[in-house]
Amino acid sequence: MRILFITPYLPSPIRTRSYNFIKGLVKREHTLRVISLVESKQEEKQLRAMESKSIKTSSVLLPKIHSIAQTTLLWFLPQPLQCIYTMSAAMKRL
Repeated sequence: MRILFITPYLPSPIRTRSYNFIKGLVKREHTLRVISLVESKQEEKQLRAMESKSIKTSSVLLPKIHSIAQTTLLWFLPQPLQCIYTMSAAMKRL
């Protein structure tokens, strides 16, 4: 299968849920594209490292300060905190 995997944070051994899903899908030889929000250029490099495992990757830079500022909308929008914290127009376009 061709699978698009979207995650609001960098998949890593520390954030095991998405990381292990991706490992399992690759093991089953699915074609995978991962789109992830990243907080720094360092995280973007870590995401690019997944490309050596036949995974296509795309990232959207969302600095932590931007996310924290967005949480001020918490009182005005009905979405959950995680949704507001990771809200990104660039991610929607991608």
